[in-house]
Amino acid sequence: MQKRGQKEKSVDFTTLMLRLQETGKQLDEDKDKSGDAYVYAAAQTLEAILGEDTPIRMQGLILDNLVKKSKKDQDFIKSGTFKAFLSAFPLCISSPDSHSAPKIGLISYASRPCNEGNFPNDSEKAYLFLTQSYIATAVNEPFIGYELKRERMQSDVLDSPEQLKTQRLVQEEIRHLRAKGCQHIILLAHAYGDRRINRAADYNSSLIPTEFLEAVFQTFPDINIYPMVRDVFPATRLRDRGYSEAAFEILQAGDHSDFQRSVRADYFRNLIPVYTFATLYAIQAEERLQSGFCIYFLVSDGKVSNINWTERARQHLINPDSDSRIHPCLLAVLRGLHFIEAERGVYRSQLSPVLDPFSWISPNTVEEAGEVKVLHTRRKGQVLLNYRAVLTHVSQVLHRK
Repeated sequence: MQKRGQKEKSVDFTTLMLRLQETGKQLDEDKDKSGDAYVYAAAQTLEAILGEDTPIRMQGLILDNLVKKSKKDQDFIKSGTFKAFLSAFPLCISSPDSHSAPKIGLISYASRPCNEGNFPNDSEKAYLFLTQSYIATAVNEPFIGYELKRERMQSDVLDSPEQLKTQRLVQEEIRHLRAKGCQHIILLAHAYGDRRINRAADYNSSLIPTEFLEAVFQTFPDINIYPMVRDVFPATRLRDRGYSEAAFEILQAGDHSDFQRSVRADYFRNLIPVYTFATLYAIQAEERLQSGFCIYFLVSDGKVSNINWTERARQHLINPDSDSRIHPCLLAVLRGLHFIEAERGVYRSQLSPVLDPFSWISPNTVEEAGEVKVLHTRRKGQVLLNYRAVLTHVSQVLHRK
């Protein structure tokens, strides 16, 4: 794998956004008294909204750390911040069969509530719907494989649960990627608050309902669509990671048979484990455990009206006879997500992957989700303002959507 440098010719303009923050993490009572939480939430939201029109990446630098640390530690902090900017640029990943699928698209999307409260029924709830697209383009230099880069990030506010079944934004992104030349498109769904696969598998398919799949297959009959979900299982390493080791993989669906037998779920809805990416790296283990397994499941829904739609995806991702040239291409794109989103730079001539490349979907704090506390009472609890939902409305007006 190799990051594209500045010498490469590109028509895209990538924006780097540096956030200077005076203090770091504080106790909740101190955080409310400062403006850092509001600045951080606003910066997170601006990065996402500007991402609709241009590739953009934001990194933060805590000024207090520079004052209290030694010169050596200061240099380490600065270099770590700017190395993380590498994740803003395209990534080259080796795949000898890339000519079999010159362009592959991936749409990672999620929903989260944006007006939760004591509503008498679900029809009054609103949801923030988010998508992040990627395009993998076949290249011959510096080696045969793909150049994986981000496309745009989109957001929408849905006024009812019924709109989750149509998912207009995902269909727009499929149309956008098809116009870019993608004949194979992976749909990777993440629902906020979903339970683990091994607890209740059906909840993890809430963003891939049968009605949505039926509409997508009928609207785009010329595109190979791969509906997928993923789950992450932390693990403990029993030995030190070698310098030449970054991760390990399970590449064949048949090698996941033991996992399926160990899962206790009453309703599995044909969630077929097809690929596992396991990391051997730990950074800030007390906050984000990085050693574990990220398993990708193909959603094969037998309720759609034409079995050929689902069988095309099964043929390439399950690959029972190990003769599909598309199979290694699709896995190369999924593998690349763990490296392009790592934000760690190059260490000892090697890129280190991240276990879960979808931190924007499951943020650790409300500020990271673009929300801030505007009111708090002991009797009624707290009231949060969702910057992302507000700016989504503004963006739709400016873009005349």
